[in-house]
Amino acid sequence: MRYRFSADGRYASREAAEYTVPSGRFVFHRIQQGTYTAAGDKLELKPEKSTRIRKMPEDPAGDYPEVPEPLETRAFTFRADLDSLHLHESGRYALVLLRAT
Repeated sequence: MRYRFSADGRYASREAAEYTVPSGRFVFHRIQQGTYTAAGDKLELKPEKSTRIRKMPEDPAGDYPEVPEPLETRAFTFRADLDSLHLHESGRYALVLLRAT
């Protein structure tokens, strides 16, 4: 999972899960672009484009090449330091993103 936040209030993210199954390689990617606002310890992500890809050799009927996702605003509380960003989405996920070197 990678997030890139730019100074102009835009963000881009990419989530990827890939692993080997008996009949080949499972692949899932989600790619998103949009705007963000940050104030205090609150971070809000508003996607403008969001797509996902799935390939599963054991279930090819369920595959999709690149389909749009619903554009849902997500709200987090956050804490940042020099090397990490800690995000918590109420009732959902807690993420720790480390700075890429």
